Amino acid sequence: MAITRYASAEVETMLRRGLPPDYIINKASCGYSVATPFSDADGDAMGFYIVGPSPKGLYTIEDDGLLLATLGLSPTGPPAQHSSEALAMLLQTFELHTRKDTGDLATAPVVAPMLVATSLRFVEFALYVQEIVKIQRSELGSSLIQ
Repeated sequence: MAITRYASAEVETMLRRGLPPDYIINKASCGYSVATPFSDADGDAMGFYIVGPSPKGLYTIEDDGLLLATLGLSPTGPPAQHSSEALAMLLQTFELHTRKDTGDLATAPVVAPMLVATSLRFVEFALYVQEIVKIQRSELGSSLIQ
């Protein structure tokens, strides 16, 4: 099955029409960087990268390698068994994997028309992680007070 290749301008148009208007899309050396209106648990802006197209015309959505670090997890190091199992379940649920060379989170390669849906799913995962971080910090604060 042949994959339809889209010109850069067509992909950018798909993204601008499909993503919420408060997402900021910029061209980057890897493809595109996308800033969302959301902040992480530390107040830093949340975003992601759209990497591609590959020689086959596919794209991946990736983070900057810091998302898992906010949970205190390292995909490239030896995590505790329960953390490893929880991470594996989360990644499977959101159809993500970690790149062994960088530790970045990434989606499976997708065709250009799937970029908007895949990007929104990636942001959903990132927001879920931030909620976990807030809960962890709240529990830590409560235990320190006691």
